[in-house]
Amino acid sequence: IQLAKDAGASVVATVRSGFLPLWDLSIGFGQPLLGDPSAQVLYPTTWLGLLIPPWTLYTLYAVLHLALTAVGMTLLARAAGLRQAAAVLAGAAWMLCGPMVSLVNLWHHFAGAAWMPWVVRAVHRAARRPGLRSVLCLATCLGLQVLAGSGDMVLLTAALSGAWLTAAGPRPSRSNVARAAAALALGVALAALLSAGQWLPAVDLASRSVRRELPLDHLAQRSVPPLGLVQTFV
Repeated sequence: IQLAKDAGASVVATVRSGFLPLWDLSIGFGQPLLGDPSAQVLYPTTWLGLLIPPWTLYTLYAVLHLALTAVGMTLLARAAGLRQAAAVLAGAAWMLCGPMVSLVNLWHHFAGAAWMPWVVRAVHRAARRPGLRSVLCLATCLGLQVLAGSGDMVLLTAALSGAWLTAAGPRPSRSNVARAAAALALGVALAALLSAGQWLPAVDLASRSVRRELPLDHLAQRSVPPLGLVQTFV
C-alpha cells in the first residue's frame, strides 16, 4: 500500500485539492512535483488514480507493464528473425527475468524498462523501413519511455539501440542510409517534443540543484573511476 501511495498519489492528491500538479504540498513547505520525473505527472496511468484506489492501480500497473514488455520483446525477437514459438519464449523470458522482476517496486525504472524492447524495435523499423509510420512509432515509444520518468532506462535503451544497429540491425543500402538516419533523427526529435513537458522541468530543476555547488571530491565519492572498469572485467 505504501508503494502504491508513493507512485503517483501526490499527483492525485494535488489534483483533488484543486491545484495543478506542479508542486507537492504534502511535504514540509512543498517541493517540485512536475520537475520530479519519478512522480510521472504526465504518464498516462498516473491519472487513473483519480478513479481507482492506489493499491488496485499499482497491481494493474505492474501487470499491464509486464504484459507490455513481453509483447514488445516478442515482436523484437520476430524482427530479429526468430520463429513465433522462439519469439514468445523470448518475451516470456524477458518478462520473468530477475532484472525486470526486481524493478517492480521501483515504478519509474520498471515502466522505463518495460518500454525498452518497444523502443529498440521502433529503431529497427525506422532504420529498415524509413517513413512516416516508423517515425511516429519511434516518437511514441521513446516519448512514453521518457514520460515514465527513468533517465537511467532511457540511456540504457539508447546504448542498446546503438548496439542493435551495429550488430543485429538491418543493413540498409547506401542510397537508404541517409533516409534511415533522417527517420531516426526525426523520430527522436518528435519524441523530445512529445515528452518536453517532463524533461524540461526536470532539467531546469537539476540545473539549480544544491548538489552542483558541492566540492568535486564529495560529488565523485560514489563514482567509479575509469580504471575501475578494468577491475570489473577482471
